[in-house]
Amino acid sequence: MQVLRLGNSYEFDANIAPEANKTSISDRFLTEATGETVETTARVIWPQPELPELVERWLDRYQPNLVLLVVSSYWFTSVSLPLGLERRFGRVGRVAGCAGERLVRNERLVKNPGFRVLRKGVRASLGGVTHFEPEEVNERMEACIRRIVAREDVALAVRGPRLAHVSDDSERAKKAAEARRLIVHRRMAELCRQLHIEYLGYEAGLSAFDAPEQFQGDLVHVTADVHAEQGRLEAEAMLAAWSRVHRNSP
Repeated sequence: MQVLRLGNSYEFDANIAPEANKTSISDRFLTEATGETVETTARVIWPQPELPELVERWLDRYQPNLVLLVVSSYWFTSVSLPLGLERRFGRVGRVAGCAGERLVRNERLVKNPGFRVLRKGVRASLGGVTHFEPEEVNERMEACIRRIVAREDVALAVRGPRLAHVSDDSERAKKAAEARRLIVHRRMAELCRQLHIEYLGYEAGLSAFDAPEQFQGDLVHVTADVHAEQGRLEAEAMLAAWSRVHRNSP
């Protein structure tokens, strides 16, 4: 079984042992469930306009039997200070923003309540923006999905956005990030329903501030326990997608 995982930086997290990474966990699950030898190629995706063409080239190159497409909420709910400053002040703003972002992601500071208040004030006063709008993500993910399902012998499972990343711990920020996440989640769920694609989705999107024990110090990457849970859930969705294709085969 040739698997193509179109995911995010979780696939290559150096802080998680290779055997504890969700990709390895999914591979073992699929091997046990199908009796097939599983070979996985993982690629980190970013929803730029060129992504559907890139996915098409990967399909040609790797010839997968099974694809997992991960729709990451980081793209459209996580606020970037460097990006906000770059859009306002150009390259100089981005350089200053990157320096500030390294500080606000310092693992020794990020869980300190006082520092979180300071970070909130900095981002509010200087301004940060998300990398993409939910509508852009929906458009590009749909284009990728339609490229994949056009290949009738390829099974596809889609994992929707799991968490709403927020720039501070205010209720207003949480509600705004969760509202953006739901726009994408609900569109992906409906599209997958229409196209008869296996979809793993989440109606409630906890943020790092609601469940900090799920996260490493940067409050973006998750712990080995979460990798274990996600590896199992993703594998179950992938197995269902695989079984659907084989069940419908002559």
